[in-house]
Amino acid sequence: WGRGEQATVVDYQIHVGDPTRDEVWDALDAYLERPLTSARGVPMRLSASLVDAGYLPTAVLKFTRPRRARGVYASRGSHVATKDPIGRPSYPDAKRRGRRVQPDRRGAELYLLGVSRIKEWLFEQIRADVGDDGEVVPPSKRHIRFSAALPDEYFRQLAAEKFDPKDGWVLQYERNEALDTFVGARAAAL
Repeated sequence: WGRGEQATVVDYQIHVGDPTRDEVWDALDAYLERPLTSARGVPMRLSASLVDAGYLPTAVLKFTRPRRARGVYASRGSHVATKDPIGRPSYPDAKRRGRRVQPDRRGAELYLLGVSRIKEWLFEQIRADVGDDGEVVPPSKRHIRFSAALPDEYFRQLAAEKFDPKDGWVLQYERNEALDTFVGARAAAL
C-alpha cells in the first residue's frame, strides 16, 4: 500500500499442505519474514498481515499469537453488510483472576472484518481505473496495480463474486481465494 491508498499486488503464493501440520505454518512464517524489494532496490518488510481464522481457528491463533510483535494477526469475515471494514480486536485467550475470567490482552488478537464493505471498495477502485470516457487509466494513476507475473487464475478468483441486493455476495466462480486475500490485505492496511 502506497501513498493515497494506492495498492500494488506484487505476489500471490499458495502454500499447499495440511494446515494442522507445523511445516505448513513454518513455510508461511518464512514467506512473511522475507523482505520484498522495491523497484528502487529498497528492502521492505510487511508491517501487518491477517490470517483467516474462519477455518481451524485454534491453529490460526496458535500461529498468530507469538507473532503479534511482527504485526501478524488472526481475522475472520463478518457477513453483516454494514460492518465496518475493521474495528478493534477481540481477545480470544482468557486469564483467571480469582473467580473471574477475563480476556487476555497479551494473548492473540482476532479482528472481525466487514468483508462486504471492503469488497464494495475494491470493485469501486477497479471500476475507477477505467476513465469516464472508457479509456484505461495509465498505471501510475491507477488505484490498484497488478504485477504482470500474476496468473490469469488470480484475476478469475479476484472477480469470483458478484453483489446481488437480495442475496448479498454470490459466488460466480468456484474459487475466490484471491478475493479473500485482497480483502485481508486491505483490512491489514486499514
